[in-house]
Amino acid sequence: MLSNLFASQFGSVLLGESFPDGSRVDDSGDTYEAAYNGACVAAALEDYERADELLNVAAERLETVASSDGMSATEKKGELSVLSAQRAFILQQKGRHSEAKEIYEKCLNDSGKRFKNVTSTEIDAKLLLPQKRSIAFNRALLLGYLKKLPAARAYAAKAAQDYSVDDGTSVLVMAALTSLEKRGLDAVISQLKDGCASNPNSETVHIALSQLYSQKGDLDSSIQALSSFIQNTSSPTPGVVWRLVALFKSTGQYDNAVSLLDKASSLWRKDSKYSSDKDLFRRIGDEKLALHRPQEAAKEYERLVRSDKSDQTSLAGLVLACSEFDLVQAERYRSNLEPVSSLLLGQNISVDVDALESNPLAFAPALAKSAGATAGAVKKSDTSGRVQKKRKRKAKPQPKYYDPNVKPFAERWIAKRDRATQKRRPGGQGGRAGKDALRGPQGATAGAGPGGLGGTGSARIAGLSSSAAAALVAASAAATPAAEAAAVPVTEKSGAGSHGKKKKGRK
Repeated sequence: MLSNLFASQFGSVLLGESFPDGSRVDDSGDTYEAAYNGACVAAALEDYERADELLNVAAERLETVASSDGMSATEKKGELSVLSAQRAFILQQKGRHSEAKEIYEKCLNDSGKRFKNVTSTEIDAKLLLPQKRSIAFNRALLLGYLKKLPAARAYAAKAAQDYSVDDGTSVLVMAALTSLEKRGLDAVISQLKDGCASNPNSETVHIALSQLYSQKGDLDSSIQALSSFIQNTSSPTPGVVWRLVALFKSTGQYDNAVSLLDKASSLWRKDSKYSSDKDLFRRIGDEKLALHRPQEAAKEYERLVRSDKSDQTSLAGLVLACSEFDLVQAERYRSNLEPVSSLLLGQNISVDVDALESNPLAFAPALAKSAGATAGAVKKSDTSGRVQKKRKRKAKPQPKYYDPNVKPFAERWIAKRDRATQKRRPGGQGGRAGKDALRGPQGATAGAGPGGLGGTGSARIAGLSSSAAAALVAASAAATPAAEAAAVPVTEKSGAGSHGKKKKGRK
């Protein structure tokens, strides 16, 4: 009975109907089906913590039933996959997207085999219209995930025709299939632009288009996409407003951001859904204060304080805003703030105000590194009241011939054969290529012609002109006739000897 009760409550929430608060049973029942249905009701009411607890209870009871009733491994796997999918949804709503993605991918691996069970005629008769519509679009997305794109488009088109609801779901599904077809970001953006034109009140389509423009780097178009939606709605949701404010701040349009906050504040005060949300209006004051509009922020805080004089958080914001333009007014409001000791009344917490004021980290977190270095230089006082200085560590011993003024050789730890000076260069071998490139054949001497070395007139010695170089060569040849005469017999001797001896390996 509890399972049926939870199922009916979930159906009421799904259809947008309300039921008396007393009719909701918070107990999870005795079976895992009841616990699972209770989790679905809690998730539909956005009580995700309670939904997560009930899913854990359902999983424990399923293990007990599987062991006692002899449930097969296939049946147990099918039941656990349903719980896993619901858990992934709850994790996604709680902001734990990476964990939700892992569970979704595991569920999708074998979803194609079990999807026929969901779309059978017997089960289809028990489903509500929103459930049938969700299953139809999910089947299209599943086929797209399985790379069956033509069939996915056909199912999506059929679902859009059978369950025509002006919420932009079909546009998003078609855009997702376009992305899976790898047709490029521009094709997806073009499709979403057409969807925004045909669904001007669809928040999800406008947010998706704005996100893609931001991903492309076109922030102006991203702002335009959200601005056009806000103009067509009577009460924008907080998420759209905060995103558009962030875009205005990133592009330096501070006046537009303040105007948007003023418009949202006036609309939300008239809407019963948001009029009693203090955190929402306090966030508006915080945003205006961050935009350097303290007077306008003070008005938001002052409304909250007038409606609830015990709201110490809004009063603190009012004091902070007034301190930037009216110190007398800020001091008057500050006198109404409760002392810290009264805020901690009943809690086992002691606060040393002097220690907080003397701690620079409480006021300047960026000074943590420098403050830590300063605090480490001096130790606490000992019993005699003297302050002990921190002893400096002894410097490490240096090599015997260490010279601090000479930069160490960068390749001292590299083997000599691998150093840059030993690498092969064009025109020679090893690191001595520069020296060998200036040497000629053994036994040969360079003649000195009238125009320069070798008689070509092109050689230049140490930057001298050709005439000066020739004179220098002629002078050196005249000064060493003996050396030049002795060079000839050596050359002839070596030549004669080389002709008379037969080289190895030749016939």
